[in-house]
Amino acid sequence: MGEHNYPDRSMAPRWARYLCMGFGLFVVLGGVFSAPRQPDLFMLVTSLLVGGTWFAFGKYGGLPLVETVARWQPPTVLTEITSVQRQGLVVMRRRKWTMWAAIPATLGLAALLVAFEPVGRPEMILLVAAVPIAFINFRYLLSRCPRCGYGFFTRSRSRAAPLHLASVCGHCGLSLHAYSEE
Repeated sequence: MGEHNYPDRSMAPRWARYLCMGFGLFVVLGGVFSAPRQPDLFMLVTSLLVGGTWFAFGKYGGLPLVETVARWQPPTVLTEITSVQRQGLVVMRRRKWTMWAAIPATLGLAALLVAFEPVGRPEMILLVAAVPIAFINFRYLLSRCPRCGYGFFTRSRSRAAPLHLASVCGHCGLSLHAYSEE
């Protein structure tokens, strides 16, 4: 989005990164080499998606974070909420509502696809429905905190930190509802 100087986050240990990259490469190659013997588009596409995701996780050393504000700067005072931080919280609120709205929308899309697919490929319907909802959900869950710049839903500063749904930042304590406080 814009200029930033986000805090550094440590990568996963080297052995874990190589293990993830190796596993991802193994899954991709397994899907590619099994395609001529068993021509199934679903297996090929899912092996490319899953294997590519594992490889990217290992290469990057964890999960990337999504920006919430265009011009993030480190806070000077951790107790005050600036207009830029409020703007970031509004972006996160919008992403949260999009995440929850995506669930019934995906179910509706799946129902439409079932109605228009008489031959029946339920696994392809699952793939078409699951990829967008995963993208939408992870865009929210991987949001940066507009105050401290770390992952809002993580408690560790590592790139390989697990995600936890919470209403406050796991690092600086900024509340998701602070956008409305004056």
